[in-house]
Order: sequence, then C-alpha cells, then structure tokens
Amino acid sequence: MAEARPPEAGAAGPGEPRSPETWVAVNGERRPLPAGACLLELLDSLGITLETQAVAVAVNERLMRRAEWAAHRLAPEDRVEVVRAIQGG
Repeated sequence: MAEARPPEAGAAGPGEPRSPETWVAVNGERRPLPAGACLLELLDSLGITLETQAVAVAVNERLMRRAEWAAHRLAPEDRVEVVRAIQGG
C-alpha cells in the first residue's frame, strides 16, 4: 500500500484555487508553510524567536545564524532541523 502524502504545493482539482502552501520537513516531519515564508516565520510558529536561548537551526544540513533567520526564504521540500539544548543530570 502506498504511503499517503499531503498534496504537492499548488496542486488543485478542477475548479479549485491553487494552494498558497508549500511543504517543508521539520525534524523529519512534513509541515505546511505559506509559499515564500522565511525561516523566522516557521520558527515563530514553533514558539522560537530571535530571543530564544539554547537553540540551533539548520536548513538542508547548513547551520543558520540568527542574523539569517529573517532573510532566508524556505523552498519546497527544504529540510529544517531544530535542536534545543536542555539541562539535566
């Protein structure tokens, strides 16, 4: 049995408007995102801001500096990894 996948960005049936969404993978899980969204918008939807401490973000295995978050536009099928450092013993 084939795995069910969300429709591709822009896919629409007859008479339906084109979808303004794209799909990206966040920590291995596919998520919808508005087409043309920047990395900071995605992170904000996850509760992460520029002020959030102890977090590292990579896009397609490239570590992203905080100064890049607002300007970096995500492309369809980008792979985003978010890692949070936690204390413990």
